[in-house]
Amino acid sequence: EKVSLKAYQTLGILVK
Repeated sequence: EKVSLKAYQTLGILVK
């Protein structure tokens, strides 16, 4: 879902 994508992007930034 859109929310999942948004959360995934946020996690990516945190991981980065």
